[in-house]
Amino acid sequence: MKQLICFLLFVFMCLFSFAQDEYIIPLDDISYRMAEELFLEAGWVPPLNQKPIIAARLKEQLGLLIDKGDLSAENIQAAKDLQKSLDKAMSPLTPILETAAWGQYSNKTDVKHEIYDGDTIPGMFVDYLSVYEVDDIPPLLKAGFMTQLNGFSVMFMPQLGPTLSTRMMDNAYFNYPRNPLKPDSFDLELKNIDNGMPYKGIATFFGYPVEFRIGRDKLQLGPALWSGMTLTQHMPFYDYAKAALYSEQISYSLYFIRLNPTISIAEGEKLDEYKENGAVLNPETYYYFVGQSYNERAKHLVVGSTDFTFFPFLHFELNQMDLISGRQPQLPDFNPFIVFHNLFMEGSYSVPFSFSITYTPLKGVKIFGEYYQYDMQSDEEPDVNLHPTALAYQAGFTLLSSPYFALGPGRFRLDGEFTHVDPWTYNLFHSYRKMTSRFIYVENYVGRLWIDFPIGYYLGPDCEDFHIALSYGIPGDWEAELGWNLSAIGEINLFGWGDNSQYAHIGDPGLEAKLKAPSGTVFWTNAFSLSGYKFLTPHLKLSSWLDLEHVVNRHNRLDDNHFFVSLGASVEWCLN
Repeated sequence: MKQLICFLLFVFMCLFSFAQDEYIIPLDDISYRMAEELFLEAGWVPPLNQKPIIAARLKEQLGLLIDKGDLSAENIQAAKDLQKSLDKAMSPLTPILETAAWGQYSNKTDVKHEIYDGDTIPGMFVDYLSVYEVDDIPPLLKAGFMTQLNGFSVMFMPQLGPTLSTRMMDNAYFNYPRNPLKPDSFDLELKNIDNGMPYKGIATFFGYPVEFRIGRDKLQLGPALWSGMTLTQHMPFYDYAKAALYSEQISYSLYFIRLNPTISIAEGEKLDEYKENGAVLNPETYYYFVGQSYNERAKHLVVGSTDFTFFPFLHFELNQMDLISGRQPQLPDFNPFIVFHNLFMEGSYSVPFSFSITYTPLKGVKIFGEYYQYDMQSDEEPDVNLHPTALAYQAGFTLLSSPYFALGPGRFRLDGEFTHVDPWTYNLFHSYRKMTSRFIYVENYVGRLWIDFPIGYYLGPDCEDFHIALSYGIPGDWEAELGWNLSAIGEINLFGWGDNSQYAHIGDPGLEAKLKAPSGTVFWTNAFSLSGYKFLTPHLKLSSWLDLEHVVNRHNRLDDNHFFVSLGASVEWCLN
């Protein structure tokens, strides 16, 4: 009898539905693009610098746009329709089900690029740049649940998909689990499921003007189109908590992110050496910190983000970061009324900051810029030769044709973005000082894969990157896009020169040349892409793509040049 009652209660919770909007909109949801263009149609800066966003929050912003924005009757109706679409029919316990059939042929070889750092670890380091090449392969199945009640929301989404090594085989054909040691075999290998999941599970509370959130999900901070410089959306996920206080003109958000403190044997020995002899070996550890700097294996990041929108057409964002390592976080690390740079507490930490401006001078026109300061060295500081200045900056634009002319059923959109990152940005000096997050994938066939991802710009340090894309279509229905990307990546990566001896190189001849990005043997990528999608129904999406890449000095290996072709298609379906 108890079993029957529990079963009937479960069925009731799944079938009884009502409109809810406290859920988090996934980072890749088309609603963001649709909302962005509606704000640009009115000449307003889109309030989308911090994603993902709770649906109720985006609905409030759309309400302000409808009430106060200079929109046509057609766009007012489009904004109301988007608001309505964000109200999902939810039961007290709503099942989540998504599936994707994905297939691609590519002639890429040597995709898995191992990094040797003179270490003995149970596995191997894999270049994060290689992971990006397969990062957009969707899992075969996502299944979970969502529940919402009185401002609270809980979402949990495990997934069934191929392991990282399977996705990184020479030719990634399909998105189901296979044996990575048999690239020519298409047999299903259920024991090779990606057991790093779930990659998404989060609990939230939203009741204007406050928001609280805790869980695991992707994040993006900043106005960037392709990758943020403060928190990049290309990270597999962040384990984080967020607290926010909103108003029309000034909002503040505080993020607390846990980063994996696992280190290799060689890294541990180096940190222990610094701990015991810090005053001699580590230029950042003064005598009164000896024996205190790395007592604990811990690594966390606190980000305080303040948004200023005094005018609808102008937006400022100020972010300060506190990377706390070698000790557990303490109360001052969360204080929004202090400057993190001036904490000067025990342990090891980095304190970058970033500042961005977004401006809409005309309807359908958006320009933005962001400045990121990782380390600034003045001539008056005693260890000037040990701290090369490390900065990054970014500028971009979006242009829409719809406010000025109409051609056919769709609209034209042109996006562009340029990014420069100095060689020593994100990567000074050792694992607990670097703005990185370490992921360890454990697989049945190949063991452990260690990957360090930059928390900031997705290409990491020592690079220049230019993107431009022209698209035509109706967002949320269909679009076609032609894109071009030119990137230049220097020799200095997240591991410095790759040998964990950054200090030893400080006095090298020719250091000045290696302080200008891109340095040394440059890894060039010149890529063209043609892609498109069509929503056959609100829950069924068809996509296809063609990528052409000319690569010079791949992974900074001189004369390792290639021409790659990738051709693929996917069908994605979701239950709600």
